[in-house]
Amino acid sequence: MKVVPTGAVFYAVCNIKSENCKAKEGGAVTTVLLADSYEQVNTCKVCLNQKLRSGEWNVEGSRVSNMREVLDLAVVDPQGRVLVAVEIKINSSRHKKREKHILEQMSSKSSLRDVQYFIFATPDLILVCERNSDDPHANLHKLVRLSPKLSDPNFENLRQGETSSPLMKSKRHMLLERSFSKYFKTNAFTNELPNNIKNIFDSNEIVMEYVVKNT
Repeated sequence: MKVVPTGAVFYAVCNIKSENCKAKEGGAVTTVLLADSYEQVNTCKVCLNQKLRSGEWNVEGSRVSNMREVLDLAVVDPQGRVLVAVEIKINSSRHKKREKHILEQMSSKSSLRDVQYFIFATPDLILVCERNSDDPHANLHKLVRLSPKLSDPNFENLRQGETSSPLMKSKRHMLLERSFSKYFKTNAFTNELPNNIKNIFDSNEIVMEYVVKNT
């Protein structure tokens, strides 16, 4: 079935509720439109990936294979090609010393073989890595390791949520995606990057929950 992602990300209950659903009782979801009926379906990232990988859902009429991925954030050019793939985690301590390994696992996926830059982001750190060569299985090397400026206005909602009430992990993840999507466009972030990747952020769009097209 052909579906059309809307790009909207918000807090709601997932309509799919697969076994590993991350929003059965509420969480970060996105809305897709069923092309044949124009019905709107709210789905979490896990359920969306499952539908795409199984081939039950197709995007833009293309046959979906297991090469398709949904990225937390992506910097994309006007043709929809991913220039930077971003993985966001809500807790850096759980992934301490594994950040680069997580990015290398991402970079080895067939659907991301042409992506040059990868970012691992948490409230405590931003790790920016670059592919060593055109070989999709080559290791990444670190370009820069930064600390997010949580005093930036783009993190205001996140700070308010932490102090006012406990947030579900999925909702906190959604807030982080929104915050980083805006923060990555600020001078506070881009001025700390090497010029080659700085120009990419300055000149292209940042998209949340980006569905990687088959190549």
